[in-house]
Amino acid sequence: EPIVVDGRAHAVPLGGWIRAMRTRPLPPDKTQRLRDAGFVFNARDHLFHAVLDRLRDFKRRHGHLAVPRHHPTLGEYVNRSLIRKKATLHPDKVKALDDLHF
Repeated sequence: EPIVVDGRAHAVPLGGWIRAMRTRPLPPDKTQRLRDAGFVFNARDHLFHAVLDRLRDFKRRHGHLAVPRHHPTLGEYVNRSLIRKKATLHPDKVKALDDLHF
């Protein structure tokens, strides 16, 4: 669907626009408007923190972090990605996982 600016329709491929907003230097007011609208500038960080929140919830509910592979929202990510990549994560992220005793 085209984006309408000043009454004129412009066809903008959404993926290209998102990539540009994430990589191009933006004026502070535009950055703030995008943040206010819920725009995610760093998708990997956003995913990590979403998984971290779900891990906290899982631990609160189950008392452990032994997430089964078949768990609908955490299984594959935890068992395939997070465990393998923990050695390469930023120290702040490793600390967040260690604080959960992951």
